[in-house]
Amino acid sequence: MTLDPPSAAADAAGVVPATVLCFLGALLTAATLYPTYRAPDEIAHVDQVHAVRASWSWPGLGERRLSRQVVDSFPLVRYREDPPLATEAAVERSERPTFDAIASDEPSTLGNQMSQHPPLYYVLAAGWLALLDVA
Repeated sequence: MTLDPPSAAADAAGVVPATVLCFLGALLTAATLYPTYRAPDEIAHVDQVHAVRASWSWPGLGERRLSRQVVDSFPLVRYREDPPLATEAAVERSERPTFDAIASDEPSTLGNQMSQHPPLYYVLAAGWLALLDVA
């Protein structure tokens, strides 16, 4: 009796889910360990999600400026300060201001380059914020 070698599809059936799970684990670990606004481009991503939620539209390349809400939140998390905000120095969740309480939603002078990305992630994240009624 001869056995046929396993097919490439059978090999991929186990490798693909394992790879996806490892990638999701890495994403969750990074999301948990990075301090606020320290992940690559996080400031611009946060701003873009809030902008999409506010207008449900997509800016042209180079049109979007970071919101004053995002820029004025920098001191709360000691953005660009060394050392970054330590866990014990964080404002209690119940006392953290919303973006609406921090500043009005008007553009700053800082550009937001996220309009170069496909909008699906931002639309989904904005929908999630709207569903949770998060400001």
